[in-house]
Amino acid sequence: MAHEKVNAQLLRELRLKRGLTLMQAARILGVSESHLSKIETGKAGIGGALLLKIADLYNVRPEDLFIREAAFASKEKDDLPPPRVVDLIAEVYKSDYILVGGEKIDVRPEAAAWRMEMAIRMGAAWAKEAASELNDREVNR
Repeated sequence: MAHEKVNAQLLRELRLKRGLTLMQAARILGVSESHLSKIETGKAGIGGALLLKIADLYNVRPEDLFIREAAFASKEKDDLPPPRVVDLIAEVYKSDYILVGGEKIDVRPEAAAWRMEMAIRMGAAWAKEAASELNDREVNR
């Protein structure tokens, strides 16, 4: 798959449907604007690792990037996050901390893992409580 040509026009259309500028997409993918522009105009090939990143960014299968545009007619723009959200995601990936409502939040992997664990525990506790309440209602009928 290394350096095969993809449907360059399709790549550009997917980026535009996503509401991304060339600069935003390049930043998220970790390539230069110039390189992404060359890929989108068919002047540069694409390696497998970048192909996977692009497919992930546009929420398509890598092999779909080699077929006709018609295969994507059913994709809804509403399914994609707004460009500002994409910018924020890119910012989070490059930062150790972000500001949310004036509060400094640690977004390093170890802190994020701890927050995720706490969210899962809270969700499990809520589900257990909800199931218990439902069971109590069934018993009291």
